[in-house]
Amino acid sequence: MKSPAVKTCDHCPMGQKDEWRKKGALLRMDLLRHDLDLREFKIANLILDKTYGWQRESVVFPQLRFFRDFTGIAESDVVKVLQSLHARRVIRIVTVKGQPNYSLNPDSEAWKALPRASTETMQTANNVMREINGLEPLAIEQEAELNFKVGHAAKKLSTGIGSKPMCKPICQQTGEFPNLL
Repeated sequence: MKSPAVKTCDHCPMGQKDEWRKKGALLRMDLLRHDLDLREFKIANLILDKTYGWQRESVVFPQLRFFRDFTGIAESDVVKVLQSLHARRVIRIVTVKGQPNYSLNPDSEAWKALPRASTETMQTANNVMREINGLEPLAIEQEAELNFKVGHAAKKLSTGIGSKPMCKPICQQTGEFPNLL
């Protein structure tokens, strides 16, 4: 007997958490789609993780060293990257009570960063990859949402790739790990 699926309303914490996840997943897809260099992507992604991951509109980084600690980017470069992302409208920086509040601009159409690929191109590439890997075609937005939920994200095709268990390395089977020093 199957247990009934738990439904959540918009006011329940779980329903709100899923909504934040969906929005964050779609913004992450937009970050991947746009022309950002590695440092810009790392910092924008960090802000995304700390806002949508914590279910907040914005987040305070009390010192620039926190950006350095999370991304490995030097503080002098962090300032340049933040200025660049802010000028390109990818992030918002608003000072409240002397503290800068950082957030990702949810309107990716307003970003001054050229998209590397259109959503149609990403959709086509995604479905080709899904087909090659034995999965049914799916809208990119749906996949982004599913990839950030608990549980199975992919529905296998009947003619898909077999699911053979992968072998574990010998060190995982015996519990003995080689000395790498």
